Amino acid sequence: MRDLAQYWHRRLLFAVALLTLAVGSVLLNWCMAMNREVWRPLGVLEPVIRVLTSGFELPALTTLSRMEMFRSLVPDGVSPLPLFALAGVIVWLIWKGGEATG
Repeated sequence: MRDLAQYWHRRLLFAVALLTLAVGSVLLNWCMAMNREVWRPLGVLEPVIRVLTSGFELPALTTLSRMEMFRSLVPDGVSPLPLFALAGVIVWLIWKGGEATG
């Protein structure tokens, strides 16, 4: 019985370590993809800190908000949250549409 408990304890520790590594990897890569300026004093950690303190950022929306033509329309920048919500609704509709036909 004790061997079984040790076995599950090791598996649980492995699962927690693997999950921590996976979440950290996704967080770092997502932050680096959203904020492409990594040549800062903190290097690779700069995008992570910027995203965690300033919020989500998409490079295309950031570029549009910095252009002179669109700066008057969005003086404080653009939030990608409505775009994320729209993409989520589209994915949900596709998912539910597949269930209705199948």
